Amino acid sequence: MASGIGRFAVATGEMSLADAIAAAREAEGLGYEAAYAGEAGLEADAFVVSAAALAATSRIRVGPGIANVVDRHPVALARGAASLDRLAPGRALLGLGRGDPAHARALGVAPATTEALEDALRICRPLLSGGGVDHPGRRWRARLAPAPARARAEAPVPLHLAAVGPRTLRLAGALADTALLNYASGPEYVAWAVALVREGAERAGRDPAAVDVAGYVLLARTDQEDSARQLEAARRTVGAVHAIPGEGELLAAPSGGSPAALTDAALARFAAVGDGDACRARLDEYRAAGLRSIVLLPRAMRALHGGAGGQWQGGGPPQTGA
Repeated sequence: MASGIGRFAVATGEMSLADAIAAAREAEGLGYEAAYAGEAGLEADAFVVSAAALAATSRIRVGPGIANVVDRHPVALARGAASLDRLAPGRALLGLGRGDPAHARALGVAPATTEALEDALRICRPLLSGGGVDHPGRRWRARLAPAPARARAEAPVPLHLAAVGPRTLRLAGALADTALLNYASGPEYVAWAVALVREGAERAGRDPAAVDVAGYVLLARTDQEDSARQLEAARRTVGAVHAIPGEGELLAAPSGGSPAALTDAALARFAAVGDGDACRARLDEYRAAGLRSIVLLPRAMRALHGGAGGQWQGGGPPQTGA
């Protein structure tokens, strides 16, 4: 995937199917490069949302962001991604991640490990390149013959790996096309994470520049009519993510640790907070730390492109990092 300044993507999160499609269409109209389809219990399946969004758009890349490796075998994940690619050639992506450990326990299975993620990547990669696979993994196994020539895509579907800690960040550098960083972190964490992604690529004999780094960034404008709601939504998300055992500490530590109280000043350590100019300047800091693509929730996307007081301004992505 091409690198460059000013790249943006949208994440639909736990939205209804109709709202997710609308968000993908808005993002495409704004010049965004990708839309990550989330899942919401039994209300929205990431592959169904992705298929519907691809059918409703013409340029933007769309795919699960993320599909967990707990309740789907990697072969099923690869099949879903290949189907999306057939629907919209060259526009599908596949985002993989551990998922919520509580979800795994609810299914009566062990939470996903780094080894499970590695199995998934090593199974999906050859299958999405038209090849066969013979992988005797520790969590997932697969032995399949190559796909018929007529079923092979012209270009493999890119693999995006949600990564937080050192092992998954290095794994992303070694095996994925894009490392996808989580919310509720500051530029300091991004710089730390990017270094580990590059280290993983170098250890695997890959060019570190060939591995993209995208990251979810929270944003709250303070000069719009719904500023209080934006701030509260960002505050809730930071609090929830920082409360995840193990993960929260990793995300918060490079920026001084998770504060006892999420005041506006404390929140600004883990998000883009302020008026339009301040938010754009903060996004520049995330880019300078190594994010090639900034992923926003639909609410943040609309806030970023709105003027003071909430006036929608439209146009392409904001000119950050020029």
